[in-house]
Amino acid sequence: MGFSGEQLVKPLQPVDSSRAMLDIHTVVDWAQGQIPQGKVGIVGFCWGGLLAWQAACTMPQVFAAASFYGGGMTHPQENSGRPMCPVLVHLPSNGLLMTQESMDEFVAVQRKHFPAHGAVSPDQKGPMVQIERYAAAYGFDHAGSRHHDPMASQSARRITHTFFDQHLQSHG
Repeated sequence: MGFSGEQLVKPLQPVDSSRAMLDIHTVVDWAQGQIPQGKVGIVGFCWGGLLAWQAACTMPQVFAAASFYGGGMTHPQENSGRPMCPVLVHLPSNGLLMTQESMDEFVAVQRKHFPAHGAVSPDQKGPMVQIERYAAAYGFDHAGSRHHDPMASQSARRITHTFFDQHLQSHG
């Protein structure tokens, strides 16, 4: 018998995100030294999607971030975050940890911050939030789970690869 998403997430709830962010900061600093151009991107799923969002909003050394159904990022205390780099957000149409209302509010708040919502320009250096929505359940990219949606997963991965190619490559 499999675990529900709530059963999997519950043990993580007491984990202090700020401690995880220290680890992310350390890894990003290390990765910068490994890449000739030093442009580091971050991607996260579920709680990791929330951490990717938080990293984009607090760490200037992150050049791009992608969040797959970031559990918690649509809550009122997170949804008004102002990322310092381009961010790609993949939202499900339904599922745990994100209500339809909270996702709609996230989209509305981010559109106020970034009027050019969704416009991806390869030469854009400043912050931007590109939001993609899927007619799929929370966890749609988790292969082998009952929520896996191969079409949504394939689409999200293609968009994510293009996004990182655009924002992490050295141009000129």
